[in-house]
Amino acid sequence: MASIALAITTSTATQSVGLAVDDRPLAVRTMTWRRGQPRTLLRDITELLNEAGKVLHDVDRIVCDVGPGSFTGLRFSMATARALAWSLGIPCHGVGSLQTIAFMATQQGAQGPVLAVLPARRRVVYARVGDVEAEVPHAELPEFVDAAPDKPQAIAGPSACLEELASLDLPQRPVPAPDIAAMLGLAETTKPVDWAALTPSYVALSQPERIANAAQSSR
Repeated sequence: MASIALAITTSTATQSVGLAVDDRPLAVRTMTWRRGQPRTLLRDITELLNEAGKVLHDVDRIVCDVGPGSFTGLRFSMATARALAWSLGIPCHGVGSLQTIAFMATQQGAQGPVLAVLPARRRVVYARVGDVEAEVPHAELPEFVDAAPDKPQAIAGPSACLEELASLDLPQRPVPAPDIAAMLGLAETTKPVDWAALTPSYVALSQPERIANAAQSSR
């Protein structure tokens, strides 16, 4: 019997949902989310299933982008993935956004370790080399790279982000957002977990947490 996976990524402004049969993408729906625009994840999942001639109970596992990335996007997709996995009684695979970007760069021909980046805040990025990821200001990226056990041979991420980091003098691999097919490929290397064990990789404090900490320290 064919295995059917539902994959979800909302860690960036590019929201994608996809269905795969035996790990081969069957259908994908992608939209660009803008600030203030309502998320339509459940509607997109329903319409995708209808287009593929499937129903929710055909799905036997969930592949979810666990970040780092948009706090709102991650909370929304994680809650959806966990609720679906719980209600259907099926396992989940958590796949990191930066891990996916590095994997995609390797598929494009990048040689050696890859520095994967996504925009976090103004002049701050989420960065990953090997198994180490953090929220890093632009000015501190050279130190982050130098501290990596395996020195990156390329940098991958959205084009606008790469332009701001051109001073790193690494070959650039533009990767706009995590891709459903790449997520499914990485999921094959991870062990499935129960819905309750699917956790986000926030890496950094949220803006309300930063404000609260600053207020506490000023007292």
